[in-house]
Amino acid sequence: MPVTPAPIDSRATLETKNLFTKLNSIRNTRTIFGHHDTLLYGKGWTYETNPQARVSDVSDSLSNKDLPGVFGWDIGQIETGSNRMINWIEVSKLKTCIKQVYDMGCVNTICWHANNPVFGSGAGDGTTVAKILDGVSKPNGSNMTYKDIFKGWLTTVANFFNSLRGSDGKLIPIIFRPFHECNVQNCFWWDATKCSATDYIKLWRLTITHLKDVCNVHNVLYAFSLNDGFTASDFNSRYPDNGFVDIIGLDAYQRPGTTSSQYVAKMQNQIATIVQWADSHNKIAAVTEMGCNNLANTNNATYTNWFTQTMKPALLGQRIAYCMLWRNPKGAALGDGSEFYCCYHTHSTQTDFNVFYQEPEFIFCKSTKKKNMYL
Repeated sequence: MPVTPAPIDSRATLETKNLFTKLNSIRNTRTIFGHHDTLLYGKGWTYETNPQARVSDVSDSLSNKDLPGVFGWDIGQIETGSNRMINWIEVSKLKTCIKQVYDMGCVNTICWHANNPVFGSGAGDGTTVAKILDGVSKPNGSNMTYKDIFKGWLTTVANFFNSLRGSDGKLIPIIFRPFHECNVQNCFWWDATKCSATDYIKLWRLTITHLKDVCNVHNVLYAFSLNDGFTASDFNSRYPDNGFVDIIGLDAYQRPGTTSSQYVAKMQNQIATIVQWADSHNKIAAVTEMGCNNLANTNNATYTNWFTQTMKPALLGQRIAYCMLWRNPKGAALGDGSEFYCCYHTHSTQTDFNVFYQEPEFIFCKSTKKKNMYL
């Protein structure tokens, strides 16, 4: 008999189970539009330096002021114990945003650009994951092993997840996407050049087991994502197993030198493969990161209609639960501003973005709320 898809955590909260069910159902007819860090900063503003009281570059761009239906966040550097994480975001502010999204009836997804537990930062020399798994001791007479350190980080992450509650007092469901883009090279300490496929799977399983079974985190769905250009071998060798993954995702950008038609064709092909794998493994498919680098060039007429002529045909009819555009950095405080991935007020794509918004298959906050994602 066919197996009914369900979260890997048999003790998941009712709201988390309902989120899984709703996402799996929605993807047959709709795709939820998402944007990373959209409530924290945008083109020319942050939540701390915001004289014009900006809410989100998405809502500023849309005539009806709607917001995304999926909100992406990053808890990189939470493991350090600091009250500020990656991009100088306060932990308390992120908690407020996550609660706001849940209370609106929308969806939170979190990635983790974790520090390197062996080298402190950077991708390292290819020994980080092995030293964690093998329990290698820190030098200089320390009684701590790298596995001890990493498990301590996981406990910090678990405490964060277990502290997230909505106005209804219930734990807020989160889509957690750790160790993303595992097939890239020379980017992360867990990537294909820094970590063997066998060790990657062990790292993933260690992480999910510690969160779920040791720290009793039961409000999380786990997303495994591959980067643009993946192969069947990448998936088959690094997929952690059906018992450790809820969502299978794709991260793929239109980089300089790639035409829109090339990007659309590539996306359609790769998404079809991701969806096929998700279906065959009883998982949910999603585009977990996407965007166009050249969108930042407002003088380039080639991209004025990027949303309707590139993003829309790349995704339409593909049976993905959600798609998430990457962030819009403010400028000097959060990068030089030469890369951003969503429209902002007065940008040359604003008219086209509003046309894209009218496409029934793509839903934003107001329509997502009507889906009762947690009921």
